[in-house]
Amino acid sequence: MAAAGRGDLAEVRRLLAEGADVNAADAMGFTALFHACYNGDEDRGYPEVVRALLEAGADREARIGYGVRPLMYAAAGRRAWSRRCSARAPTPRRGTRAGALPS
Repeated sequence: MAAAGRGDLAEVRRLLAEGADVNAADAMGFTALFHACYNGDEDRGYPEVVRALLEAGADREARIGYGVRPLMYAAAGRRAWSRRCSARAPTPRRGTRAGALPS
C-alpha cells in the first residue's frame, strides 16, 4: 500500500508479481487502490498505479466509512484527477431510484 501511495509503479508491479493481495486493507480500511487514487500530501493520484491495480483485480467497489469508494475518494481531492479516473468507473446499476444508494 505504501508503494501505491507513493506512485511507485515498479514496486507495485513487483509486489503483485510476488503474490501480494491486491485487495488487502490497512487499519483504516484503505486498500492500495485508495492510496493510488489520491495522496493528500502531494494533492494528486497516480493513474499508472491505479491502472496496474485494476488490471490485477483491485476491487473498485471497495468501501471505507460512509460508503466512500476509490473514485469518490479521488473526487474529494481534485476534480481534474477524478475526471481521469471516471473513465475507469463502473456504470451505475440499473433500477436504482434517483437519490437511492445501491447496496
